[in-house]
Amino acid sequence: MIVKGKIFLLFTGLLVILVYSCDKPLNNDKGRIIAETKDKVLLESELQKVYPYESIDPKDSIQFVSNYIVKWIKQQLLVSEAEKNLSAEDLDLHLELEKYRQELLIHKFRQLKSEQILNKNISANQIENYYNNNLHLFLLNNSVVQVKYIIFPNEVN
Repeated sequence: MIVKGKIFLLFTGLLVILVYSCDKPLNNDKGRIIAETKDKVLLESELQKVYPYESIDPKDSIQFVSNYIVKWIKQQLLVSEAEKNLSAEDLDLHLELEKYRQELLIHKFRQLKSEQILNKNISANQIENYYNNNLHLFLLNNSVVQVKYIIFPNEVN
């Protein structure tokens, strides 16, 4: 009789959880919900931004998506715990974030400029003219090749 009561309680609990989870909407005003932890929500649109459609084999897509969701959940839980346990001073990241933002902007700007400089098409005539006009830059002050040789006698005993 006790076993039947425990099974009934377990079944009732699972039914309540099932009804509660079915009652939650799969969509919100921003899109379809893929995963949820505490107060954070992973939307389908966010997942689509990181999913490499062109470079991933369709067979691996389920693995990629499930790995990403698990990683996202772990990260959200760690962030939540960090926010609970860190002091107010440690949580104030405005200066560090602004410095990092500036470094990222500078890095992207330098990348853009270097791509613009490197993407110029240079003809063979331009290269030859530069070489002929700047021969002094191509002269070597020291030897580049070092040779060692052995002389064998003509006759071997």
